[in-house]
Amino acid sequence: MKKSNPYVSIIIPVYNVEKYIGRCLDSVVNQTYKNLEIIVVDDGSLDNSYNVIKNYINDKRIKYYCKENGGLGSARNYGFSKSTSDYIIFLDSDDYIELNAVESMVKYADYDIVCVGFDRVDEITKKVYSREMINMPFDELVIDKNNLCETAFLSPAAWGKMFKREVIKNINFSNDKRAIEDILFYLEYIPKAKNIKYIKKVIWHYMVRSNSLITSISLDKCELFYYDLLSIYF
Repeated sequence: MKKSNPYVSIIIPVYNVEKYIGRCLDSVVNQTYKNLEIIVVDDGSLDNSYNVIKNYINDKRIKYYCKENGGLGSARNYGFSKSTSDYIIFLDSDDYIELNAVESMVKYADYDIVCVGFDRVDEITKKVYSREMINMPFDELVIDKNNLCETAFLSPAAWGKMFKREVIKNINFSNDKRAIEDILFYLEYIPKAKNIKYIKKVIWHYMVRSNSLITSISLDKCELFYYDLLSIYF
């Protein structure tokens, strides 16, 4: 049963994003929904990210941690280990969300996954490449063995979603700095979930950057992904 005014953790890994982290944090601390803990994990940044973050630390909802660099998966795992809420959102530090994003998501906290619409925006030109998850012919899905695979690949990422702690608690992100660790995480989560709610409006903004982790996928990383995928489903 959905709790009244549920407590939500937003986990934000940070690595060399001084240009973007202020916009990200602005979008979080100014949410219309206030019952949040905001977990910022500095994954050994070498730039001025902390000098930006420190301007927000007076907000008592923010918990700041600094750790040795271990990659995105490691930072997300660390953030989750420090979280205390029943609902988890993973937000990349170069992305940002609409101010009513969490309020929109907690309305459907009965669901194991709440998945939102998003756009892909060029960091330099601000051109919107695409708007996704907004034109589907359904608002929700019950997950079963007949639709497991196709459901998993509708939006196979950890960001753009709200998860339940009780389902997520035994799943970890890969710690080997691959660019597709969040996809593996989501594919492992899907078989444990019962249902998904889709909010078919753009409330999440994904930045397309030339030097982002996703642009560094190599053949070796693809092979790792393939074998990990086999281990999940077979």
